Amino acid sequence: MKNTLWTFGCSFTAEWHPVGAIPKNNYDYYKEWRGGNLPPVWPTILSKNLKMNLENKGMGATGNDSIFKKFCDCSHLIKSGDIVIVGW
Repeated sequence: MKNTLWTFGCSFTAEWHPVGAIPKNNYDYYKEWRGGNLPPVWPTILSKNLKMNLENKGMGATGNDSIFKKFCDCSHLIKSGDIVIVGW
């Protein structure tokens, strides 16, 4: 069983979300400009390079208090050998 990379943070950590919303948002326009795809976010790239599962808990427009709460909510799921990165 692979270990897991856990990432917690703000919009610099989060996946592209929402995409496909109505009305369109900047992510939708960026995706169109790129020809229909979005580049992987850094947690996705790092987890692939480390050959680890990914649990990306990043969320846009969030502050340190919310980041810490999300970490606390997930802390019981983190196992020995997992890697945790918190983007304050």
